[in-house]
Amino acid sequence: MALKLKGSTSGFVGLDAPAVAGNNTLILPENTGSAQQLLGNDITAGVVTFTSVTVNRNGDLTVPGTISIGGTLTYEDVTSVDSVGIVTARGLSIFGNTTGLNATGISTFTSDVFFSGASSKTITFDQSEGHIRYLDNAKAQFGTQGDLQLYHTGSHSFIDHTNGTGHLILGSSASNNVDIMKAGYSEYMARFKPDSSVDLYYDANVRFKTSPSGVDITGTLNVTGISTFTGGLLHITSATEPAIRIQDTNNANSDFKIYSPDGSNHLRIYHQNTTSDLATLTSGGQVGINQVPDASGGLVQIKYNEVYTSGTTNLLTSAAKAALRIRTSSDSSKSLYFGGIDESATPYLQVGNMSSASGGATASYPLMLQPYGGNVAIGDEDNVSLATRKLIVSEDVSLTSFTGTSSGIMAINNSAYDDGDFNAIDFTYSGSTNPVARIAVKITGAGSEFHFGTSDTYSSGITNQSVYIGSDGKFGLNTSAPSHQLHVKSDSTNGVVKFESTDDYAHIFLRDGSTHATGTYFGVYHNDFRWVSYDGSSSVILTIFENGKLRSPQTYSGTTTGGGPVYVESDGDFLRYTSSRKYKTDIETLEDARADKILDCRPVWYRSLSENDIKTPGADKSDWGWYGFIAEEVAEIEPRLVNWATKDAVEQETENGNIKQVSVERDPSNYEAEGVRYDNFVPLLVNLAKRQKEEIASLKARLDAAGL
Repeated sequence: MALKLKGSTSGFVGLDAPAVAGNNTLILPENTGSAQQLLGNDITAGVVTFTSVTVNRNGDLTVPGTISIGGTLTYEDVTSVDSVGIVTARGLSIFGNTTGLNATGISTFTSDVFFSGASSKTITFDQSEGHIRYLDNAKAQFGTQGDLQLYHTGSHSFIDHTNGTGHLILGSSASNNVDIMKAGYSEYMARFKPDSSVDLYYDANVRFKTSPSGVDITGTLNVTGISTFTGGLLHITSATEPAIRIQDTNNANSDFKIYSPDGSNHLRIYHQNTTSDLATLTSGGQVGINQVPDASGGLVQIKYNEVYTSGTTNLLTSAAKAALRIRTSSDSSKSLYFGGIDESATPYLQVGNMSSASGGATASYPLMLQPYGGNVAIGDEDNVSLATRKLIVSEDVSLTSFTGTSSGIMAINNSAYDDGDFNAIDFTYSGSTNPVARIAVKITGAGSEFHFGTSDTYSSGITNQSVYIGSDGKFGLNTSAPSHQLHVKSDSTNGVVKFESTDDYAHIFLRDGSTHATGTYFGVYHNDFRWVSYDGSSSVILTIFENGKLRSPQTYSGTTTGGGPVYVESDGDFLRYTSSRKYKTDIETLEDARADKILDCRPVWYRSLSENDIKTPGADKSDWGWYGFIAEEVAEIEPRLVNWATKDAVEQETENGNIKQVSVERDPSNYEAEGVRYDNFVPLLVNLAKRQKEEIASLKARLDAAGL
């Protein structure tokens, strides 16, 4: 290998190494430098300045220090440029058949970097972790005017084509998709398939998919605004699926479907919670409500409870009213009128009949409804003033006899007769549909029965049959089988019947079937029970006072020369004294010794402490005195001459909770002497009198025998 020195008349001297294999090294050792240095003395020591440095193909230029290039550094078909330090270039051009620019450290470009040339140029990063990094708000710009920009603000990332001309195009090969995926690349969000569909996903499920004929949507299409279709809207589906579904998300029951079933050539409206169509519109213009229109029927056909109405509708308006008119084809001069919205007063709805003969005016208004108050009036021509309640039925009915077959104002009809059926009116409340009270008529082969029922448990409906009136006129309270004209049955603990008055008197009046005014009252005055006879004026027959005392003035006024006394026992029982042999047994003649004992009784005078004997108000004893005996003293001499308290009247509660009064015998140790049985002194006195008579006769005989 040889070096050729090429001279020049002026300037610098260049060395040109021949193009041979291997490296060419220029070594100019001098006494002012060390080996492998190229020295120049024209500027600063240690720095060589060249107007141009050319390294030919396959040549190496090794510089351990710094190379400053004021002009252009040109690499012609070099393999690589290795820089251990920092390469600072005001302009860097790489051209020729090179493999690239390799930088192992950080390369800093303080100005623009341009890639130019007729053919495309490429920057290639072949390291697995190689990056081109742009800090926040630093933009990668494409286009001469920066038409397309890619950048990140620190919060969001942008592909900005705001200033660009033309379109922003995302392209792919004919066989590859353009996909948008969620973080982690586990699910698709959108896929754009060449010559195929565009798919939009929700939670990995396709919801929107384009097709050759349009768009396929899986799930529900919710439209919050107004949808405008400039072309036709075609929906092909099965007989029961909706073509259009309208739903209020705040109300689950607001769910309507509009569809056209196969082969019917009809448009129908269907509610999700029902099992039949609500409205049907035929290709012939007929409208059916709750039914498919009959082709031979009218324009509007309404089905309710198996009743069909057909005809045409006209909306008539005037200054104060708006009406719906239904006219049949059989008589066009007459029609049915619905209307009556009065703008100056309470709105109402009237139903009447109209005729062309009356100039279209209504002849009568048999039905009126106030929508705001919910009141309904039926019957009279002018029902507006009558509709003051939820339901008023008004009619001038000349019904003069209650019995018979004449008709009343209202009727509740059972459309089918079955023996034992109830024709009922139920009363409910807003919290439940269960009846809480009921009025019903039971139809039987033997006649009709009237029933009233109530409830003590609303969840069970009617629980009590409170009132019953049979076909024979018998009236039952709490019984459906009255045995008398009035039969009252009660299971309560407070008695069967309660009569209450607003004043001090509460009586029941009983009267026979005669024409005179005689009758009898039973009742109470304050807390005293009274039996009052009435024959034009009232007379108290019997009074039972609240303390149990009885008073019967008429009993005292009825007198007799004979009769026996009445005995009242300690429990309040009334008993009658008897002396007949048929009530007695073990009859013996009275012993004289028993009669002699009454002579031991002490006769006394006393004043009474009984309240019935005290006449002076506030006094504690009677005003006058009585003669008699002391019962306790007589009881010690002869117990048979005393009335003993041996039992008591006691109130007890029965099994069903009622109160009954029973007589309870006392223990003999608790017997009390209450009164002296003066009538029992008579047999003893008779015994004494007979013996005294005999003794007197004997003494008289002795005196007579003695001549005295």
